[in-house]
Amino acid sequence: MALQVDGYVVVKSNNRRECNFYINYLRTQAVVVSPIYSSYLDNNKSINDSIKYTIKDRNLANKIIREMFINLNESLIDEDKFGWIKYNERACQWLWLKLKIMPTTEIEHTYSPYREHSQFAYDNFIQAEIAINIKDKYKKIITFFDNWPANIETKEIKLNQYSCLWSMAYKNLLSIDWLDENDIAQCKWAWQYLNKHGLNINYITPLSDLDMYGSVYASLDIWEAHIDTKKLFLIDFRKAWVQKNYRDKHAKDAKINYYISKSTKKKIDKLVKDKGMINSKLIEYLVEKEYKLTYEE
Repeated sequence: MALQVDGYVVVKSNNRRECNFYINYLRTQAVVVSPIYSSYLDNNKSINDSIKYTIKDRNLANKIIREMFINLNESLIDEDKFGWIKYNERACQWLWLKLKIMPTTEIEHTYSPYREHSQFAYDNFIQAEIAINIKDKYKKIITFFDNWPANIETKEIKLNQYSCLWSMAYKNLLSIDWLDENDIAQCKWAWQYLNKHGLNINYITPLSDLDMYGSVYASLDIWEAHIDTKKLFLIDFRKAWVQKNYRDKHAKDAKINYYISKSTKKKIDKLVKDKGMINSKLIEYLVEKEYKLTYEE
């Protein structure tokens, strides 16, 4: 929505994406605007004041603002088109990583309002702020497309390409059924295992214990390997966890090697079967029983 004050066409918007677009557009016109504030009223004031301060010619200022409004409608993708990632954390994590590692050579129009040059398009269009959770990553994805100075048709084609790639990847998504999201120690071990085997990438950095679980899945999803290779990896992954569990469980146990007569072995086998015990538990039971009889009674 636009109106005039003192002969100037002014910006009046309560939409954060629109305000962000105006700020970036004006930078291309050598109009420096302060970063976005939490209040849209502050945003509007900052934008309008910067225009008046920088461009003294009202006609020129109004011309730039009207062109900016036209460019807005030809630049921002409707948020509904991001629906396939908004309610799917795994898809959102996947697309965020895809954008993070996309080289600038893969797309056109890589002017950066934030950095002079980066080999990654994401760094060109996104301020150097950490995405703490999945909501932050969703916002960063939208900001990436908003800040990318290409026309809306080019942006929608790129977004649709990613949507199709995710649809194909979705058919082969694998589940780590033994990994418990609420078991922080297990998730940490899983993440370290991926590090050790070089599966995860440098762009995935868990920011908290709770982020470990999603990072493990993100590493698996972004890994461009054949489905059979992934399945074999998961088999070894699970075996490694079972072995670790077994070692931890028996860390305080003493290993004993001994020889017994075949007749005694048969008796042990019968006792094991009848009492429903494993060999080690049966021996512990018999030793404890004999110890009490000998020394405690």
